Amino acid sequence: DTTPGSVTIPTDYSPELVDALRQPYTVAIDETAVRKLGVKLGDKALYNGQTVTVAGITRGYPNMMQSTVIMSRDTLRMVGQADTGPRVGPLMVKLSDPSQAERVANELNVQGDGQWKAWTRQQLADANAGAMFEEGILVIIIGGCVVLGTIIGVAITWQTLRGAIMANIKEFASLRALGVGMGSLRRIVMELSFWVGCVGVFAAIFLTWLVQLFALSNAVIIALPIPLLIIVGGGLILIAMLSGLLSLGILKNSQPADLLR
Repeated sequence: DTTPGSVTIPTDYSPELVDALRQPYTVAIDETAVRKLGVKLGDKALYNGQTVTVAGITRGYPNMMQSTVIMSRDTLRMVGQADTGPRVGPLMVKLSDPSQAERVANELNVQGDGQWKAWTRQQLADANAGAMFEEGILVIIIGGCVVLGTIIGVAITWQTLRGAIMANIKEFASLRALGVGMGSLRRIVMELSFWVGCVGVFAAIFLTWLVQLFALSNAVIIALPIPLLIIVGGGLILIAMLSGLLSLGILKNSQPADLLR
Protein backbone atom coordinates (compact mmCIF):
# COMPACT_ATOMS: atom_id res chain seq x y z
CA ASP A 1 0.00 0.00 0.00
CA THR A 2 1.71 3.18 -1.21
CA THR A 3 -0.77 5.52 0.46
CA PRO A 4 1.14 8.23 2.37
CA GLY A 5 1.69 7.10 5.95
CA SER A 6 0.90 3.45 5.22
CA VAL A 7 2.44 1.02 7.69
CA THR A 8 3.31 -1.47 4.95
CA ILE A 9 5.89 0.83 3.35
CA PRO A 10 9.37 -0.33 4.43
CA THR A 11 11.13 2.35 6.44
CA ASP A 12 14.26 2.10 4.29
CA TYR A 13 12.40 2.90 1.06
CA SER A 14 13.26 6.35 -0.21
CA PRO A 15 10.43 8.82 -0.93
CA GLU A 16 11.48 8.77 -4.58
CA LEU A 17 11.05 4.98 -4.77
CA VAL A 18 7.63 5.12 -3.10
CA ASP A 19 6.52 7.90 -5.46
CA ALA A 20 7.70 5.85 -8.43
CA LEU A 21 5.74 2.80 -7.26
CA ARG A 22 2.59 4.90 -6.99
CA GLN A 23 2.58 5.22 -10.76
CA PRO A 24 0.50 2.60 -12.62
CA TYR A 25 2.33 -0.44 -13.98
CA THR A 26 5.62 0.32 -12.23
CA VAL A 27 7.66 -2.24 -10.31
CA ALA A 28 10.90 -2.47 -8.38
CA ILE A 29 13.38 -5.32 -8.07
CA ASP A 30 16.40 -5.95 -5.89
CA GLU A 31 19.84 -5.49 -7.38
CA THR A 32 20.49 -9.22 -6.95
CA ALA A 33 17.70 -9.94 -9.45
CA VAL A 34 18.89 -7.54 -12.15
CA ARG A 35 21.12 -10.05 -13.91
CA LYS A 36 18.74 -12.94 -13.33
CA LEU A 37 15.76 -11.11 -14.84
CA GLY A 38 17.81 -9.41 -17.53
CA VAL A 39 16.41 -5.93 -16.93
CA LYS A 40 17.72 -2.68 -15.48
CA LEU A 41 16.31 0.58 -14.20
CA GLY A 42 13.91 2.14 -16.71
CA ASP A 43 13.46 -1.01 -18.80
CA LYS A 44 10.10 -2.38 -19.90
CA ALA A 45 9.21 -5.96 -19.04
CA LEU A 46 6.30 -8.34 -19.49
CA TYR A 47 4.56 -9.46 -16.29
CA ASN A 48 1.51 -11.72 -16.45
CA GLY A 49 0.86 -10.53 -20.00
CA GLN A 50 1.06 -6.85 -19.01
CA THR A 51 3.86 -4.39 -19.76
CA VAL A 52 5.45 -2.94 -16.64
CA THR A 53 8.30 -0.49 -16.09
CA VAL A 54 11.22 -1.10 -13.74
CA ALA A 55 11.02 2.12 -11.75
CA GLY A 56 13.32 1.24 -8.87
CA ILE A 57 16.22 -0.94 -7.77
CA THR A 58 16.36 -1.88 -4.09
CA ARG A 59 19.32 -2.98 -1.98
CA GLY A 60 19.27 -5.26 1.02
CA TYR A 61 16.48 -7.58 -0.16
CA PRO A 62 18.56 -10.34 -1.81
CA ASN A 63 16.78 -12.86 -4.03
CA MET A 64 18.77 -16.00 -3.29
CA MET A 65 16.45 -18.53 -4.93
CA GLN A 66 13.48 -16.89 -6.64
CA SER A 67 13.29 -13.33 -7.93
CA THR A 68 10.87 -11.00 -6.14
CA VAL A 69 9.00 -8.21 -7.90
CA ILE A 70 7.78 -5.29 -5.78
CA MET A 71 4.73 -3.31 -6.85
CA SER A 72 1.91 -1.28 -5.37
CA ARG A 73 -1.43 -2.83 -4.51
CA ASP A 74 -3.05 -0.89 -7.36
CA THR A 75 -0.55 -2.20 -9.89
CA LEU A 76 -1.04 -5.71 -8.53
CA ARG A 77 -4.75 -5.38 -9.22
CA MET A 78 -4.13 -3.97 -12.71
CA VAL A 79 -1.98 -6.94 -13.72
CA GLY A 80 -4.63 -9.35 -12.48
CA GLN A 81 -2.78 -10.72 -9.46
CA ALA A 82 -4.90 -9.24 -6.65
CA ASP A 83 -6.74 -11.70 -4.43
CA THR A 84 -10.40 -10.71 -4.38
CA GLY A 85 -11.61 -13.79 -2.50
CA PRO A 86 -13.54 -13.75 0.78
CA ARG A 87 -10.53 -14.68 2.91
CA VAL A 88 -8.61 -11.92 4.65
CA GLY A 89 -4.86 -12.08 4.89
CA PRO A 90 -2.59 -10.51 7.49
CA LEU A 91 -3.46 -6.96 8.50
CA MET A 92 -1.04 -4.30 9.68
CA VAL A 93 -2.42 -1.47 11.77
CA LYS A 94 -0.88 1.69 13.14
CA LEU A 95 -1.77 3.08 16.56
CA SER A 96 -1.84 6.75 17.38
CA ASP A 97 -0.09 5.83 20.64
CA PRO A 98 2.55 3.14 19.90
CA SER A 99 3.23 2.67 23.61
CA GLN A 100 -0.18 0.96 23.91
CA ALA A 101 0.61 -1.66 21.26
CA GLU A 102 1.09 -4.55 23.69
CA ARG A 103 -2.11 -3.76 25.58
CA VAL A 104 -4.13 -3.50 22.36
CA ALA A 105 -2.69 -6.79 21.08
CA ASN A 106 -3.63 -8.55 24.31
CA GLU A 107 -7.18 -7.18 24.18
CA LEU A 108 -7.60 -8.26 20.54
CA ASN A 109 -6.41 -11.76 21.39
CA VAL A 110 -8.93 -11.99 24.24
CA GLN A 111 -11.75 -10.79 21.99
CA GLY A 112 -10.74 -13.14 19.18
CA ASP A 113 -10.95 -16.22 21.41
CA GLY A 114 -8.48 -18.08 19.19
CA GLN A 115 -10.00 -16.98 15.86
CA TRP A 116 -7.05 -14.69 15.16
CA LYS A 117 -3.70 -13.79 16.63
CA ALA A 118 -2.50 -10.22 17.23
CA TRP A 119 1.19 -9.41 17.63
CA THR A 120 3.19 -6.32 18.27
CA ARG A 121 6.01 -5.67 15.84
CA GLN A 122 8.61 -7.26 18.11
CA GLN A 123 6.39 -10.22 18.93
CA LEU A 124 5.87 -10.89 15.23
CA ALA A 125 9.61 -10.73 14.60
CA ASP A 126 10.27 -13.15 17.47
CA ALA A 127 7.51 -15.49 16.24
CA ASN A 128 8.98 -15.56 12.73
CA ALA A 129 12.45 -16.27 14.08
CA GLY A 130 11.12 -19.02 16.33
CA ALA A 131 9.09 -20.63 13.55
CA MET A 132 12.15 -20.74 11.33
CA PHE A 133 13.92 -22.98 13.85
CA GLU A 134 10.93 -24.96 15.12
CA GLU A 135 9.22 -25.89 11.87
CA GLY A 136 12.12 -26.12 9.45
CA ILE A 137 15.14 -28.32 8.94
CA LEU A 138 17.38 -25.34 9.64
CA VAL A 139 17.79 -26.20 13.32
CA ILE A 140 18.89 -29.73 12.39
CA ILE A 141 21.42 -28.40 9.90
CA ILE A 142 22.81 -25.79 12.30
CA GLY A 143 22.89 -28.24 15.21
CA GLY A 144 24.64 -30.86 13.12
CA CYS A 145 27.21 -28.35 11.88
CA VAL A 146 27.92 -27.18 15.45
CA VAL A 147 28.40 -30.73 16.76
CA LEU A 148 30.48 -31.82 13.77
CA GLY A 149 32.52 -28.62 13.84
CA THR A 150 33.23 -29.04 17.56
CA ILE A 151 34.37 -32.64 17.13
CA ILE A 152 36.58 -31.82 14.16
CA GLY A 153 37.93 -28.69 15.86
CA VAL A 154 38.85 -30.55 19.03
CA ALA A 155 40.44 -33.41 17.08
CA ILE A 156 42.54 -31.15 14.85
CA THR A 157 43.64 -28.85 17.67
CA TRP A 158 44.37 -31.81 19.92
CA GLN A 159 46.59 -33.49 17.34
CA THR A 160 48.31 -30.18 16.56
CA LEU A 161 49.12 -29.54 20.23
CA ARG A 162 50.15 -33.16 20.70
CA GLY A 163 52.55 -32.89 17.77
CA ALA A 164 53.97 -29.60 19.09
CA ILE A 165 54.59 -31.14 22.51
CA MET A 166 56.16 -34.28 21.04
CA ALA A 167 58.44 -32.16 18.86
CA ASN A 168 59.68 -30.36 21.97
CA ILE A 169 59.57 -33.28 24.39
CA LYS A 170 63.30 -32.95 25.14
CA GLU A 171 62.81 -29.34 26.17
CA PHE A 172 60.05 -30.40 28.56
CA ALA A 173 62.34 -33.14 29.89
CA SER A 174 65.06 -30.55 30.45
CA LEU A 175 62.65 -28.43 32.45
CA ARG A 176 61.78 -31.43 34.59
CA ALA A 177 65.50 -32.10 35.11
CA LEU A 178 65.89 -28.52 36.32
CA GLY A 179 63.22 -29.12 38.94
CA VAL A 180 60.15 -27.75 37.18
CA GLY A 181 57.14 -29.69 38.43
CA MET A 182 54.49 -31.39 36.32
CA GLY A 183 51.94 -28.84 37.50
CA SER A 184 53.97 -26.02 35.97
CA LEU A 185 54.39 -27.96 32.73
CA ARG A 186 50.66 -28.53 32.57
CA ARG A 187 50.09 -24.81 33.01
CA ILE A 188 52.49 -24.17 30.13
CA VAL A 189 50.49 -26.50 27.90
CA MET A 190 47.19 -24.90 28.91
CA GLU A 191 48.62 -21.43 28.27
CA LEU A 192 49.81 -22.62 24.88
CA SER A 193 46.29 -23.92 24.21
CA PHE A 194 44.82 -20.56 25.15
CA TRP A 195 47.06 -18.68 22.72
CA VAL A 196 46.28 -21.23 20.00
CA GLY A 197 42.60 -20.45 20.59
CA CYS A 198 43.27 -16.71 20.38
CA VAL A 199 45.09 -17.16 17.08
CA GLY A 200 42.12 -19.20 15.85
CA VAL A 201 39.74 -16.40 16.83
CA PHE A 202 41.76 -13.80 14.92
CA ALA A 203 41.96 -16.12 11.90
CA ALA A 204 38.19 -16.68 12.07
CA ILE A 205 37.59 -12.91 12.24
CA PHE A 206 39.74 -12.37 9.16
CA LEU A 207 38.10 -15.18 7.17
CA THR A 208 34.62 -14.03 8.19
CA TRP A 209 35.49 -10.51 7.07
CA LEU A 210 36.57 -11.86 3.68
CA VAL A 211 33.32 -13.83 3.36
CA GLN A 212 31.35 -10.72 4.27
CA LEU A 213 33.17 -8.70 1.60
CA PHE A 214 32.48 -11.41 -0.97
CA ALA A 215 28.80 -11.44 -0.01
CA LEU A 216 28.59 -7.65 -0.25
CA SER A 217 30.13 -7.79 -3.71
CA ASN A 218 27.13 -9.95 -4.67
CA ALA A 219 24.65 -7.61 -2.92
CA VAL A 220 24.06 -10.03 -0.03
CA ILE A 221 24.23 -8.41 3.40
CA ILE A 222 25.48 -10.59 6.27
CA ALA A 223 24.58 -9.35 9.74
CA LEU A 224 27.10 -10.19 12.46
CA PRO A 225 25.65 -9.35 15.90
CA ILE A 226 28.31 -8.65 18.52
CA PRO A 227 26.84 -11.11 21.10
CA LEU A 228 26.94 -13.90 18.52
CA LEU A 229 30.57 -13.09 17.65
CA ILE A 230 31.49 -13.20 21.35
CA ILE A 231 29.80 -16.60 21.76
CA VAL A 232 31.58 -18.04 18.72
CA GLY A 233 34.94 -16.59 19.79
CA GLY A 234 34.51 -18.01 23.28
CA GLY A 235 33.59 -21.36 21.77
CA LEU A 236 36.81 -21.43 19.73
CA ILE A 237 38.92 -20.72 22.79
CA LEU A 238 36.99 -23.36 24.76
CA ILE A 239 37.71 -25.92 22.02
CA ALA A 240 41.42 -25.06 22.18
CA MET A 241 41.47 -25.38 25.98
CA LEU A 242 39.69 -28.74 25.80
CA SER A 243 42.27 -29.90 23.27
CA GLY A 244 44.99 -28.81 25.69
CA LEU A 245 43.45 -30.91 28.44
CA LEU A 246 43.49 -33.95 26.15
CA SER A 247 47.15 -33.30 25.37
CA LEU A 248 48.36 -33.23 28.98
CA GLY A 249 48.93 -36.98 29.05
CA ILE A 250 51.82 -36.70 26.60
CA LEU A 251 53.85 -34.86 29.25
CA LYS A 252 54.42 -38.18 30.98
CA ASN A 253 56.89 -38.97 28.20
CA SER A 254 59.10 -36.05 29.21
CA GLN A 255 61.42 -38.15 31.39
CA PRO A 256 64.76 -36.54 32.33
CA ALA A 257 66.44 -39.91 31.82
CA ASP A 258 65.65 -39.67 28.12
CA LEU A 259 68.23 -36.87 27.86
CA LEU A 260 70.97 -39.44 28.49
CA ARG A 261 70.05 -41.53 25.45
